[in-house]
Amino acid sequence: MASERYAMPRCTLAGDAAAEKPKEKERPLGMSNADWAADVTRHNVESASRHERERRGKERNADLARQMEVQRAAASASAQMTGIPVLRPPSAKHWSSCSPAL
Repeated sequence: MASERYAMPRCTLAGDAAAEKPKEKERPLGMSNADWAADVTRHNVESASRHERERRGKERNADLARQMEVQRAAASASAQMTGIPVLRPPSAKHWSSCSPAL
């Protein structure tokens, strides 16, 4: 009984033929086919635009991360050449050995 109470739905793989596909929205009563088609088209265009903006944002973030890493490496190399000690963040091992403040 307890297993039925907390039963989880069976996970399916993307290629699983038994997996249910999302149902398409039905045309509301009183809406013409042309209006419904225009509404669906508008939704599809908005969705595609959103996905494109998200993709460009991810690319921009990845580019910025690469640039920051190059700058960090250049600054570290420059500091090492001048004899300035390079501060590095403490390792996770260091932090795990610290006791929390009470």
